[in-house]
Amino acid sequence: MKNIPGFSLFLFLCYLLLFSFFSLLVCHTITLVVIPSIQSMHRLNIYFLSYSSASVFTRDIRSTHTVSWKKCTHNELIWNNGEKDIGWRYEKGTLSRKEGRYSTQWDNATTSIVISGITDCTFTTDMDGATCRGIELRITPIIKDNDMIIYCALSREGK
Repeated sequence: MKNIPGFSLFLFLCYLLLFSFFSLLVCHTITLVVIPSIQSMHRLNIYFLSYSSASVFTRDIRSTHTVSWKKCTHNELIWNNGEKDIGWRYEKGTLSRKEGRYSTQWDNATTSIVISGITDCTFTTDMDGATCRGIELRITPIIKDNDMIIYCALSREGK
């Protein structure tokens, strides 16, 4: 009988075992290292966006001289600073800032999305009669480790 060159079944099974082992090793590495690092990066991105949006809100509140409040609800704040109306609104997982003219609805308004993909956002005003003493902004990110609470104390209105 003539010997036919080729691979034996035993050698094929060894290659198959080696390939399976390396495939298992790669999948295990992806599961242990890559996926948690992507989740951690996503979590840090959400925290970064939450803090930067809170900084923009604080800058808006602290740098403008509020002349009159037009709307104060848990999901929306609108005030006039003597020149234009500025509004912050939470709707459907998005916190947005509007600037323009507001009477019962916005006219000629510029809208900027400050942060999206959050679970909840509420504004709580600290009113003393008709005067607002401070505003609390509470942002609840998708990752529910904790809420971020920012309290902005206002200077005297109109000053």
